Amino acid sequence: MVCGFTLAVVDLLFSQISSDEGISWQASGIVVLNLSGTEVERAQTLRSENTGLAFSECFALSRAARPQHTLVTDNPNLREVAKDHVVSAQGFNWFLDQMEHSGRVAAGVLRAGLATLVKMGRRQMSQEEIEQRYQSWNTRLAIA
Repeated sequence: MVCGFTLAVVDLLFSQISSDEGISWQASGIVVLNLSGTEVERAQTLRSENTGLAFSECFALSRAARPQHTLVTDNPNLREVAKDHVVSAQGFNWFLDQMEHSGRVAAGVLRAGLATLVKMGRRQMSQEEIEQRYQSWNTRLAIA
């Protein structure tokens, strides 16, 4: 569990990750989920109806349709399709906020994680949003 959440990745997406990365993901507590036959069919239907989405995104959306699941994605098209299907979907900023508000993740860890994502080019937030988060976390670090 991370910040009171069970983090999960669908098996299709997990299989696309190198085995070395996968091992470290699982060691950090991320759970690999298999889809039921019905969920696979739903994913296939979603993909045929939304050709702009990757098949792995449709798998994740299908799985997130379960009660008490939230899809975390920064793909606005995927979030819109989730909304259309009454599936809880949030962006990465929401997840950062959840980690911060849980009090279980140090500001320095949040800052380092975001810096890594920015360096990798894996973020959908503006430079202004990034700077605001850095400033907030720097303030927390200064207080601590």
